[in-house]
Amino acid sequence: MKASNNRRFVFILFLSWIIIACSVFQPSNNIARLQSTIDILITQLEPSEQEEGSDTISMTATPVLLADATPDLKPEITPTETSYENAYELIGQYGGSSIAVAVRDKTALFGLGPRLIVMDVSNPTSPTQISRSELLPGIVQGVAIDGDHAFVTARYGGLHIFNISQLESLDLINTVQPQQPGCGPIVLEEGIAYIACNSSGLFIVDVNDPVNPSVLSSDHFSGPLVSIAKYEKFIFLSNAFAKNVNIIDVSNPEEPQQVGVFDSATIPSLSEVFIQALDICNGHLCLAVANHGLAILDLADPTNPTLVGNQTQFWPSGVISSGQYAYVLDDLEGVRVFDITNPSQPQQVGLMPTTIGGFEFTVQQITERGLFITEDMLYIADPTYGLIMVDVSEPANPTRVGALMSPAPDTLINIKIHEGLAYLVSITGGFRILDISDPENMNELYFDDERKNITTQVPSGVEIVHSYALISDRNIPLRVYDVSTPHQAAQVRMVTGGETSLTGEDLLVWGNYAYLSGCGKHDRNYPGSGICVIDISNPANPQPLQVVDLPNEHWFLSIKGQTLYALDGMVSQQDPEPLSLRILDISNPALPQLIKSIPIPALQTGIRTRTGICVNGDRLYIGTGMGGLKVYDITSPFDPVEIFVPAFSTLSPYASALSTADSILFINGNMAIDISDPDDPKLLAMATEAIEAWDCDQAGDLVFIATSFHGVYAYQLNISD
Repeated sequence: MKASNNRRFVFILFLSWIIIACSVFQPSNNIARLQSTIDILITQLEPSEQEEGSDTISMTATPVLLADATPDLKPEITPTETSYENAYELIGQYGGSSIAVAVRDKTALFGLGPRLIVMDVSNPTSPTQISRSELLPGIVQGVAIDGDHAFVTARYGGLHIFNISQLESLDLINTVQPQQPGCGPIVLEEGIAYIACNSSGLFIVDVNDPVNPSVLSSDHFSGPLVSIAKYEKFIFLSNAFAKNVNIIDVSNPEEPQQVGVFDSATIPSLSEVFIQALDICNGHLCLAVANHGLAILDLADPTNPTLVGNQTQFWPSGVISSGQYAYVLDDLEGVRVFDITNPSQPQQVGLMPTTIGGFEFTVQQITERGLFITEDMLYIADPTYGLIMVDVSEPANPTRVGALMSPAPDTLINIKIHEGLAYLVSITGGFRILDISDPENMNELYFDDERKNITTQVPSGVEIVHSYALISDRNIPLRVYDVSTPHQAAQVRMVTGGETSLTGEDLLVWGNYAYLSGCGKHDRNYPGSGICVIDISNPANPQPLQVVDLPNEHWFLSIKGQTLYALDGMVSQQDPEPLSLRILDISNPALPQLIKSIPIPALQTGIRTRTGICVNGDRLYIGTGMGGLKVYDITSPFDPVEIFVPAFSTLSPYASALSTADSILFINGNMAIDISDPDDPKLLAMATEAIEAWDCDQAGDLVFIATSFHGVYAYQLNISD
């Protein structure tokens, strides 16, 4: 049992970081870069100057205030054969992303991170929360409703069945899952649930008796299945890696048979495409084809569908139909409405546009976008912006009538705790402030996700100096917020490309100075790379002093005494060197001097994964992603010596984000190691509920963990003397 629990945790940890690495850090990932491409080009060609002053935010939707729910998930972790008692006690969880929604009788059930949320949407301009579920094993990826029951899938679990006869109190009555947990979109028909799972494939469950569901078929047609549709006796499954649609005969759901394949390569396109979402449209199959547009297949022979019509040159992530219309979500342009009366010539008849600097959608990655339509209302789940309601009673004029902003959504890349508040930055969700004084009932006080100088915010780090928040950004090097009144925080300063460069990565404050990595000292069209030194003696008006040019790019920073350690995060395409540890002398903090560079062999894999670095005492810890944890003796600060600590080879199979507090090393945000004896580290705690952990910070005996898509988790760290 001990070995089994350990393997389960390692599997979940490894899988979650693979997903993050693939979706966020792969330089060639066009999906992740689409939303900021225009902004980056504009900024590089014409960087604008920002006048000093105060930026304000106008919030069109109030974040959901979630009620407390005590989770039933209790960690029972025994990762080694030695005595071990998990020191983490889960206190609370808050927020997350939304990617699935279903609606019945003006009641919306949608995912918010790892919970199912019930909302009254009878007044779409002012939706109100009714209840929320307990924690599920991963972000909610599929929701279907049948009578008094909701059928919900989870990213690292299976099918969860809720009794919703009393909406004020969701009752989880049963759970079933395939042998390899991890389920997504769901189709429910005649008491049978058909679920697209990753990586176990098609999962079929008889739910005619919701209290006693029975698995009919599992672990067939494996692959990363991102969308599912049913037509007559056939199931259509979109496979993201194979870039095709598998066609499955389920006339006998206990013995499904693959009877055909539609290859996306048959779609005429100048670029590589994949099918991100599909839906049955008036006896045809509508496809949302990423990097192409809308495609419509004839199902006269469902085993051999043929392309009959398409509309191109946009980037869709979701499709749903009603009557003669297909509604296609274009990540960059908005909601497109097509008349498909003649499927060979679909005609766009309406558009609810997005605007740069106004209402926008998040670029959806890998999973299909959750859409639901009923009674002339289209409901859209967005990973950053939450639940969006669009009136489609006039197809030529779809109109957004309501929106419910998700609190703490998307990838929360950095968290800082200060005086009962959590300061967060999210890759696409901007800057956010949470009240965590009651960790069982956290509450979002403020968020700013607006563009700055028409440029998308891509924050990467946050530091608190007195009553100011300093935020590094990959599009705007540094932004400063006055947070003296947290619920009315306001941007007061931007350090722009004209003053330093065009990018900011890691941010480290030391005394009256801030060190910002990712900057450069070249001209405005080529920012170069290096570490920018900024005088923050007046944090409301930081002054860039100089840039220390370094090889490669995107460093992670840590300091001991008068030594600054910078770990390469990316190889420079202009002047590549092996990924290395850079040692700088900051005895004159305004004028760092590069002393030494040490190549790190574990980083030379060619695979772009997240890395991290931190100092505790005379030890320097380096997280190399898949290469695990490296430890250096820095008794001589300018001359680090790598040492082998056997315990770390089993305690940290995948190490990236690192931080320390007192004698504790936090790995990946959700693993705590006692390093009071650095040569004999001991595992203290693993936060198994906090899946896809990204970063953490500690306040007393409380640890707050920021995750990707799953919101913020609060744990009590119980350490006996």
